[in-house]
Amino acid sequence: GVLKFNLIVAGEYGKRGGGGGGGGRRKGNKDDKEGAVGLMAVLGTHQGRFLLNHKSLSGISLRGNREPSKRSIEMKFDWQKANAHGGIEGGFVTLRLLCENVRGMDVEVSVPLR
Repeated sequence: GVLKFNLIVAGEYGKRGGGGGGGGRRKGNKDDKEGAVGLMAVLGTHQGRFLLNHKSLSGISLRGNREPSKRSIEMKFDWQKANAHGGIEGGFVTLRLLCENVRGMDVEVSVPLR
């Protein structure tokens, strides 16, 4: 199977109260790439939480007042494994977006198998 989606990330960097942990740019942090946000997309089964695919989505910039960063994402996965562990009502896969820069900004979505 293939899961395709558009990822749109918007935010502010370098302004008081903006991205980067609250308070703008932190001096002396070598991991801070001028407002770049690292995300990891993880696709798993609904039951048993088996990993189907994962993808690193690095280089998403929130610098200044730029337009939202947009990306088209495509993740291939084992349809038979997803269907076998998808659960009831036609089954689901679970997509998690993990933010590597900000704790607590993870998102989890159940995607129906069709």
